[in-house]
Amino acid sequence: MSAIQFPQRIPSFYTRRDTITTSQTWNHPDGASAGNPKSVYVIAVSGGGGGGAGGTIVGTGSPSNAAGGGGGGGGLVMGGYVLVTSAVTVTVGAGGTGGASVVVTTSGSSDVPGSVGNSGGSSSFGDFLVFGGRGG
Repeated sequence: MSAIQFPQRIPSFYTRRDTITTSQTWNHPDGASAGNPKSVYVIAVSGGGGGGAGGTIVGTGSPSNAAGGGGGGGGLVMGGYVLVTSAVTVTVGAGGTGGASVVVTTSGSSDVPGSVGNSGGSSSFGDFLVFGGRGG
């Protein structure tokens, strides 16, 4: 699951931790404005890429399976301080979908790859952006 979350170990000057698992608008619980900015520490996790598909070769005999597809790239995890002065738009990146399998109906053709998986979605907290993993 992708998520944007605050650290497990909260420094003594922080008093709360929120875990956000859906895209939304986040407001600082103590209120934040240009005249009253608040600093938050964000750990953002992007969506991992979907795995690539293998192929299946269908010839004159029974179908044979080609090699499996490559795994998708993992989601990235990054942390950093963000100065909040108003409501923050939060985007939680979803994992990428796997590639569709490929069926080859020409006998003797064994060099047809499966399709690649789709990249995972990027996650963001305001301007703090973490790119999603690439598809396999």
